[in-house]
Amino acid sequence: MEDLLNGGIKSGQLNVLTASGGRKSLFAYERTWMVSADTNILGYEYAKDETQALANAIIKYGAPSKWSVDEYTIAKIEWAEEDDYV
Repeated sequence: MEDLLNGGIKSGQLNVLTASGGRKSLFAYERTWMVSADTNILGYEYAKDETQALANAIIKYGAPSKWSVDEYTIAKIEWAEEDDYV
């Protein structure tokens, strides 16, 4: 962790590799969204909201009809702090 911080990554920031081999910075306000078409999990998107995640999915996976569905299912991956534990 210390190496990451010394490498110029600010607190609350995470760098991830993109499909093209580049790096993308994620900040705490970007969330992870699971994208599926019927029972097929296609992958995960990093986005601020569901609308942006859906737009990213269409760019990445093409039109939902390509997967024989009317629309993709977008599900937010919950953080531990969001769990309803009592």
